[in-house]
Amino acid sequence: QLTVYCTWKNNGCQWIDQRSLLEEHISVCSFGTVACSNRGCSVDVIKTDLQQHVEMLCDFRAVECSYCKEPVVFGNLNAHTTMCPKVPVSCPNDCGSGETISREDLASHMEICPRKVVACSIVGCTFKVYFNICNFACVVARDQHVYWDAFVTVGLATRSGHTHRNITATSLVQHQR
Repeated sequence: QLTVYCTWKNNGCQWIDQRSLLEEHISVCSFGTVACSNRGCSVDVIKTDLQQHVEMLCDFRAVECSYCKEPVVFGNLNAHTTMCPKVPVSCPNDCGSGETISREDLASHMEICPRKVVACSIVGCTFKVYFNICNFACVVARDQHVYWDAFVTVGLATRSGHTHRNITATSLVQHQR
């Protein structure tokens, strides 16, 4: 009988035997190629390399997003990270919240951000002030008013029937209405 090499010789198989045994050998040869089992991948991989390809090398393998813990296709991980709602982001107002705000909570944070710039609450005043957590940034005093660009500290006090947090004034600005 005729002696032949394995069809997968170029992949590293060193089998040589009778031609009549070739088909049987090919069905179990570990140097044969198989399609990657990851959805979307069309790569044929040598059987001995399949596990490493599927679990570690394939761009179509599923990985867990380290922020939202959802499965993501590895090749899409960077794009996912730019939209993931759980990714920590910095406040665009640079209020000092640092990396503690998740993208999904940023809109809510922006509503109460102490560095949010809002119009003065005094009717007719065009002065812009930083939003203050106590929601009482301007105080009327005859024909002028005062605003505090303040940092909130611990403790509560009441004034004019409103509840205010004690504040440490970092700047006190008076201006004419």
